[in-house]
Formats: sequence, structure tokens, C-alpha cells
Amino acid sequence: MRQMAKGFRGQHAGVRVHSIIADDQEMKRVYNPNHPDADAQGYVNYPNVDILKETVRLHVCDSFL
Repeated sequence: MRQMAKGFRGQHAGVRVHSIIADDQEMKRVYNPNHPDADAQGYVNYPNVDILKETVRLHVCDSFL
């Protein structure tokens, strides 16, 4: 049997997904012709994740526990 981590007040820790929203923003394109994933024009596509914004969201959500 798999063990779950104990979280706040000894209760089992975990998350529940309320909804999933598709992100239709463009990928971040960076010119780097020497990169192994570069396309024919020399661009590499990177996810459009803003690490600072996601970190703030994590801390905000964590403060509700």
C-alpha cells in the first residue's frame, strides 16, 4: 500500500483539481541555431511559463492551508 504524506494538522496532504484551462499563448521562440532542437530557421520553442508568477501562485495557495 502506498503511504501518503502527512500535511497540515496531521491530515493527509494532497491537492484537488478544480478545473483545467487551456493556455493558447504562443511558445517563447529564441534564436539559437546551434541548439539540437532548433528548427530550420534556427529558433527553439520554449514553454511560456513564468517561474516568478507560478511561484507566487504557489505561495498564495499554500497560505490558505
